[in-house]
Amino acid sequence: MLKNEADAGPGACWSSIAILIRRIRLLDLLRPVLRGYSQILFCGSILAGALLFMGFIDSPVDGILSFACALISTISARLFRSSTFLVKSGVYAWNGALTSLSLCAFLPLSVKLLTLVLAGGILSAYLTSIIIKYLHLKYNLPVITIPFVLTAWALLALSHILEPLGDIYLASPYWLQDGLISTAISPWLPDWACTAMQITSALFFQSSIFIGLIALIVAVLYSPVAACLGFLGSALGLGLYLSITPSPEYLNQLIIGFNCALVGLALGAHYLKFNLQSLIYTVIACSITAFVGTLWIYISYLINMPVLAGPFNLVALSSLLIIRSFPTTTARLNLEIMPFELIEKPEVKLSAKHLKNTLTGRRAKLTLPFYGFWFVSNGNFSQPTHIGVAAYAWDFIVVNEFGHSFRGAGNNNEDFFCFGLPVIAPADGRVVNATDHIVDNYPPNVDMKSSWGNYIIIDHGFEEFSEISHLLQFSLKVKVGDTVKRGQWLGLCGNSGFSYAPHIHFQLQRAGITNGQSVHAVFSDYMLSKGNRITTVSEGIPKRGDLISSIPVTV
Repeated sequence: MLKNEADAGPGACWSSIAILIRRIRLLDLLRPVLRGYSQILFCGSILAGALLFMGFIDSPVDGILSFACALISTISARLFRSSTFLVKSGVYAWNGALTSLSLCAFLPLSVKLLTLVLAGGILSAYLTSIIIKYLHLKYNLPVITIPFVLTAWALLALSHILEPLGDIYLASPYWLQDGLISTAISPWLPDWACTAMQITSALFFQSSIFIGLIALIVAVLYSPVAACLGFLGSALGLGLYLSITPSPEYLNQLIIGFNCALVGLALGAHYLKFNLQSLIYTVIACSITAFVGTLWIYISYLINMPVLAGPFNLVALSSLLIIRSFPTTTARLNLEIMPFELIEKPEVKLSAKHLKNTLTGRRAKLTLPFYGFWFVSNGNFSQPTHIGVAAYAWDFIVVNEFGHSFRGAGNNNEDFFCFGLPVIAPADGRVVNATDHIVDNYPPNVDMKSSWGNYIIIDHGFEEFSEISHLLQFSLKVKVGDTVKRGQWLGLCGNSGFSYAPHIHFQLQRAGITNGQSVHAVFSDYMLSKGNRITTVSEGIPKRGDLISSIPVTV
């Protein structure tokens, strides 16, 4: 049968694609497409996406083509076998829709435009998959709209090569044309309201008061705080741009306004933990966006290529990368990137429970999860495993006076000094997740399927969970639902999962699941051995190469 399948050639490939398309239900395609529209405002709501799409009744051609491109991008993502979760999140449709809207903003309706929209849906899906692999999964940074910007630039450059269009990119009549509904309602509105709505519609590469009105209503209904942050970012950036530009063009004002609004929405209301420090950080980022955008506009005239959302992507990603690159400093400033699975609108963080915890500064006090002196074999941000979601993690082993972690050849787990030693609770809490049936590896083999091996996750409250993994098979002394106390015996150190040799992996995270986003953590009350000197650390972050010991718990 394998030989017959191989001989079938391209026919078998097309047959497989046809079968896959038939298996995809219509709703499985419509939901991510509508969610993609709402992602433009960082909503992620299917209802919000439907309302935004209905706003394109004032610009039907752009609406239909953007929907088609988002649909093509979603189907392409499924054909590329992309993560079902990511497809459903709307990130592919988000970039596909924006690709089409940007093309429609700078090119007239023609067969060439339809061809580019089709190509844009496929290319944006491919680039989204690539960027997810290298940016999101490896460095744990969001993809946002980088695929759309790269795709639009590539296709507009291709269009320019095939048929020179002069300055049509920089002063497009298609972007600035108002629809019939906008023309009808604009005389009834003050100038400042028209400007605000047109800046909002510029997020969709439109200059439609009606579409801007629908988008403003959706933004305010979904999250008034996020809407205010977007307005603040836009007003701040536009004010700075007008103060440094002698004769600003209206199109350039829209470009600066919507790029700064996106930074305000992304950083202030979405990716960063919502607090006063993140608001200040967002204001600084919006100010920088205004200057970057102004410089980018001048460069765009030289290369005859539109700005699009380039300044937003550059500043937003750079701002998040700074926090990732300097975790200790930014943690002291209370700047924290929210785990993607726990991102909520700002109103959630303004609830009475969250405000009480923030104002009182209540956090779990962590102590080391073992007895005696252990060696830190891997610390925070250590290659190759402590990156991405596990960036704020530690690996602990036991070494002898010569720095060796095992006796003899180290071919058996029993040769390692830490194998079978007790693992203890780092703080009070409740067990919310645990597994202890995974067979331990024989060094240096690893279990690629059960990456975390035998593990236990403890909820300490205040959205803080301890995750301890690679434990010995059947060694857990507690079960899910049990309440544990600091210093309580949990299990034994093992060599299960993605582990070449026995050790303990520990990380603090924001979710009670495996592969949760790790967060900055400190240990309290431990001893540090350096040479012949032992010092007591009241609060610190163990570093790779440290020899540390917990201070015995007294009852």
